Amino acid sequence: MDAPKRLFWRFMVTRRKNKKKDALAGAVSLGGNAHDRMPMSNKKLPDAEFLRQLFSYERDTGLLRWRPLPASMFPDRRSHKTWTTKFCGEIAGYVFENSGMHYREVCFKKNKWRAHRVVWKMHYGVEPPEIIDHVDGDGTNNKIENLRAATVCQNGWNVKRSTRNKSGYKGVSFNNQKKKWRAAIRVLKKDILIGYYKTPEEASDAYQKASASYHGGFYRKT
Repeated sequence: MDAPKRLFWRFMVTRRKNKKKDALAGAVSLGGNAHDRMPMSNKKLPDAEFLRQLFSYERDTGLLRWRPLPASMFPDRRSHKTWTTKFCGEIAGYVFENSGMHYREVCFKKNKWRAHRVVWKMHYGVEPPEIIDHVDGDGTNNKIENLRAATVCQNGWNVKRSTRNKSGYKGVSFNNQKKKWRAAIRVLKKDILIGYYKTPEEASDAYQKASASYHGGFYRKT
């Protein structure tokens, strides 16, 4: 094969590859499941009815899945076909980490929404509160019964024991000066000393009682 023909076929192969990439890129921009997107802060969501057109909600798992979308939502038929083949019926969104917690986020036409906020609006039909607390502490568990409105403080009470905690018990640390175990609790952004104890178990018991009293329904054991 002479040089001009080789160049021609190389050009054609490259063109076909680029078309496939462009089609996939267009499809992903409408609602891909890429894991490398950065999470965004809360923003106002579209109407609940529009969200229900985009997603189906599995109440038993808390997951969102992509519904079949009309061709009118896509720039061309190729993008529509590519997206439908790749994403239709699949779990929507991706998991990301934020301050040690994991959450799910979905993306549509360059708009990013926290999945638990989408679930809230689809279920209740109204804009979700500024803060939604996951009852079991699992930010990826978006079952509607696991979601509740909360204040900043309440949301903070329902967190797991810090990985920096070496005592093995939430709210408990060792005081070198007194050679005893210290139990303390945080309420309304203030640390309250509960007392000092001989063993971490005794300190933990005191913390649990105080937490149940101060934190109410947002009390968390571990």
